[in-house]
Amino acid sequence: MSRHSLRHILNSGLAIWLLISMSIVGLATSGFLLGPSARNVQAAEGEGNHRIYLPIVNTPFPDAVGQGVVRVDSQTGGMVTTTTGASLEIPPGAVPLQGDGQLGEMTFNMQVVDRTPSLPSEFTPVGPVYQLGPEGFTFNTPVILNLPIPDDVDPASVMGFTYYDDASGEWQMVPATVDAENRLASVATTHFSPWGLFRFSGSNTTWRNANGGRIRVNNPHRYNSGIYPPPGGERPYTVTYGVCVESYTLADPGQSWTWTRPQNWTMTVSDYAHPLSRLYGLPRQADWWLPNGSYNLIEVWHFSEVNQSPGYVPRFASYWRPIGNRTVNAQNPQEFSYSEASLDLASYTAGRPPCFGRQDTSTGTGDVQITLNWNANVDLDLHVIDPNGERIYYANTRSSSGGQLDRDNLCGNMILGRPENVFWPSGGAPRGTYVIQVDYYSSCGNSVDVPFNVRAVVQGQVYTFSGVSRSGNRRVEVGRVEVR
Repeated sequence: MSRHSLRHILNSGLAIWLLISMSIVGLATSGFLLGPSARNVQAAEGEGNHRIYLPIVNTPFPDAVGQGVVRVDSQTGGMVTTTTGASLEIPPGAVPLQGDGQLGEMTFNMQVVDRTPSLPSEFTPVGPVYQLGPEGFTFNTPVILNLPIPDDVDPASVMGFTYYDDASGEWQMVPATVDAENRLASVATTHFSPWGLFRFSGSNTTWRNANGGRIRVNNPHRYNSGIYPPPGGERPYTVTYGVCVESYTLADPGQSWTWTRPQNWTMTVSDYAHPLSRLYGLPRQADWWLPNGSYNLIEVWHFSEVNQSPGYVPRFASYWRPIGNRTVNAQNPQEFSYSEASLDLASYTAGRPPCFGRQDTSTGTGDVQITLNWNANVDLDLHVIDPNGERIYYANTRSSSGGQLDRDNLCGNMILGRPENVFWPSGGAPRGTYVIQVDYYSSCGNSVDVPFNVRAVVQGQVYTFSGVSRSGNRRVEVGRVEVR
């Protein structure tokens, strides 16, 4: 990328990197390979193989809803929308606090990517795959991904979602809730990666009734009402309620290998719906279809105070309890409902349910935030050179320009999948070009090639870069971004 002179253009709120002297006609989104080191960014291609570099998303709206990208803090909810009809809903309290206990803030984004899930022969991917960000973080409570079902696909054939698991290098499959009338499928998740839909080639209503059953979750609590249930609560609250699958035994053992590990089968319903969501004002209820079998379930709750006073840090807490084995088939539908009146938290286990993953914290964000993600027990380091030529990295965590490295994953305290992060606060990023490098610092005893991706949030725009880092690759440039 450094071989080219680049011009930064602003056009109707959309930032465009344009190779000088190239005219662009009839753009179509595609992937673009950058040189021999397998680095790539989202790009567009027109007639005559002219290429321009495009940011992934459009400029966000000023409130907590945006097309392609939105910034949300620990107090509020938000929704990311796309022109394809897909959306991402973030309940209030989903964004973790910072490490010092102050309000956290995250920039959420989603976009279509050119990837095809590799699934067992009985299953077929449905529609496009969406890359969600930020990767590498675990949210306090599940966020909801909604994907449209293509017009030529029978909603009854859609069985679930598939996501790419970087740790295993495989596409995993989880159940979905399907709204046939609105042709939309939804999944609850506490982590991000590429996500898409899948169907079973022989699936229809008759087949589904014979080979599976329903779990229904009701959450009648009214958002921003009641009194925060944990001891000492005084304020209204929001609650996410549902069940998770700890283990299962399918009636047809031959199907077992096709489904992902059950810890990611999270079937929860939040009382919150964004005012622009199709679910706003509707009863908070969802159904999941599961293959015939016996499911070992746990019941889960996540509470968060609702108070959007400036600077207020909301209290939050999670609880769970074992339910035991439940048989799921067409003759035995299972139903679970949240009831504030019968809530006895003293009889439940306080703390994060196993299916919610580890408790996380937010990292810094602002005018510029650059995050490195990888999933291997190898010490990769993020380096960012600011417009003044100063390098921010593990040996210089704060720059004179205001930049800061606030998360560093080391061999000695390695948390698999935990990202490194460099940021400049709002109003503090100097104008000019920022050079992004990835350093294969140490193998930690595992000399392996490591796929990685870098997400750069720059003045409301999101850019992604990806590649493979190999032992001996020191300070390899993967991209550049610019603040105007």
